[in-house]
Amino acid sequence: IRDRYQRRVHGAHSYVAKILQGEVKEDKSLGRALMSVISQVPPVTPAIFERAFNDSLQDMLMVSYLSKLVKAQLALSEKLHHSFSPNFLV
Repeated sequence: IRDRYQRRVHGAHSYVAKILQGEVKEDKSLGRALMSVISQVPPVTPAIFERAFNDSLQDMLMVSYLSKLVKAQLALSEKLHHSFSPNFLV
């Protein structure tokens, strides 16, 4: 996901650079759309962004791990319950 966003940002940056160099004619509606998107992005350094992204990823991985652990515990509990139920002992 991160690489995809980096490619898109790089593409937008290249487009703006070509306009500034006079290689491409400007498109005002596209410029307004870019400004709208850019104004919504909070100003953060790349290090802060990467840390927030990695923290979020770690949280998601932890939730996934815990859900698998709970499923395994439930399966084990169910097997133990059926193994030691009164019907089994009779």
